[in-house]
Amino acid sequence: MERARLVSRRFGVFVAEPDRTGFKAFLEKVFASQAKEECEVALLKEGAGPLNVHITATVSQDGQECPVMIEDITERKQVETDTKRLASFPMLNPRPIVEQRFSRYAILSRDLAYKPVEKLKTI
Repeated sequence: MERARLVSRRFGVFVAEPDRTGFKAFLEKVFASQAKEECEVALLKEGAGPLNVHITATVSQDGQECPVMIEDITERKQVETDTKRLASFPMLNPRPIVEQRFSRYAILSRDLAYKPVEKLKTI
């Protein structure tokens, strides 16, 4: 969205529905404590999946504004999701051989997996 269209709009409308309650509680805490607070939410993004962000905020001295710093953590969240999925792979299959994605090389393997792969290379 163009920056000009963001002026005078409440930031909360850009927060994904599942995170709005937590975001509201975060803002209430910021204005009540007047201390630096942090949270993570997903933002709606036109034409794409959500944008995961880490927000740091502190209320102004007069209590009328709340400057924020927003950091894109979408890639980190994807790595966390992949790590959890990979950690569950041996539990779901106690004798895993290989798991492969089309976009990447093998990401979990055992020695047994290399023998059939070596045979495929010679074909």
